[in-house]
Formats: sequence, structure tokens, C-alpha cells
Amino acid sequence: MRELINVLEAARYLRMAPQTLAKMRCEGTSPPFIKVGRRVLYDVAEVNRWLDQRRRRSTSDPGLVEPPRF
Repeated sequence: MRELINVLEAARYLRMAPQTLAKMRCEGTSPPFIKVGRRVLYDVAEVNRWLDQRRRRSTSDPGLVEPPRF
């Protein structure tokens, strides 16, 4: 079973403002999310995968280059 969290819980989990997360959704740079009607939900496992993809070993490490989403 999926563990789904709402925007406020996801922002708290990521230690960022909900407005930052909203902007990232518009830009296509946020963790994957699920729309249920007007509600935005995040699967905790997908948020953790998104975080893992941003792991770096140094400030010059470009990390994985993600293909654009359409």
C-alpha cells in the first residue's frame, strides 16, 4: 500500500516552504505527484527516490541529468 502525504506534509518532509514546492510543480522540477481532484498528493517512496537522484559527492558533481518531462 502506498503512503501518500499532502502538500504541507511533503514540504515539511523536504524542509521547504509549500510555495517552493508549488513553484517546482509548475516548473516540472518537483518530486512526482498525484492529482486527485484538486488535491495534490505525494507518494513517500517516490519523494525518497527523487531525493536519492539529487545526491552529490561534491559541489562540482553534476549528478544525473534527467530527461525533460512532457
